[in-house]
Amino acid sequence: VGYLTTKGLELKINYNFIYDLKNNFVWGVGLMSTSGNNKLGGFNNALASLNAAAQKTSSLTRFYDGASSNDLWAVPSLGIDPATGQEVFLKKNGQSTFTLDKKDEVVMGNSRETATGVVSTNLTYKGFSFGLYVRYSFGAERFNSALYNKVENIAKADIFDNQDARAFTDRWTTPGQIAQFKAIGLKNDTPISSRFIQKDDYISGESIRFGYRITDRAWLKRNGVTALGFNALANEFFRVSTIKAERGIDFPFSRIYSLSLNVSF
Repeated sequence: VGYLTTKGLELKINYNFIYDLKNNFVWGVGLMSTSGNNKLGGFNNALASLNAAAQKTSSLTRFYDGASSNDLWAVPSLGIDPATGQEVFLKKNGQSTFTLDKKDEVVMGNSRETATGVVSTNLTYKGFSFGLYVRYSFGAERFNSALYNKVENIAKADIFDNQDARAFTDRWTTPGQIAQFKAIGLKNDTPISSRFIQKDDYISGESIRFGYRITDRAWLKRNGVTALGFNALANEFFRVSTIKAERGIDFPFSRIYSLSLNVSF
């Protein structure tokens, strides 16, 4: 039907500041990074029906020659009108309107990161060990479904159970007010626009580990044990992001803490 051309770069570097095996002392750092994008071509109008069907859903993916499969297509939003509390949309001819028309869709972002990867460090000294992995991602945009579904498009079943506090604190209420979200009295469904596409840069603590291993101890040998190891591990122990996503039913990330004891005979 068509073709997809993908180009990118992957970088992986590891370096040991200290590498003293005699004293069991090793300390190193690592960097892994990837970057890339793709381009569609040769489709012409072969996927026109697929694009038309996608416009009727919450999907922001379209398939057009010269575009990327990671592009986010949406009608540009000019924000909330301070006088009426309604959302203002931008048409392709440059005019503004209160009525969204899917024919005015343009590329409003790209879900592919400009750069993403992990920075790490590992240290071993005597029986102690330490490892730290920090993940980063820059340059991507995301459709913030938390804002879309839990601020302006709250289902009746979720009114009392699971909605974002911004549904009450950041909605337009008074003429002249500069607000991020439309008037609280407007009950019509909010269409998808660029207003819900946000920059998604983040840094997260992917994992951190502390360990201690005991070997060659007389009291271990008396009990038939050759080694005893203790480990403490935490995953996703912190996250800093440009997107504010509430932690309701759909968790943007979860923290996991664990302790382990390893016995070798």
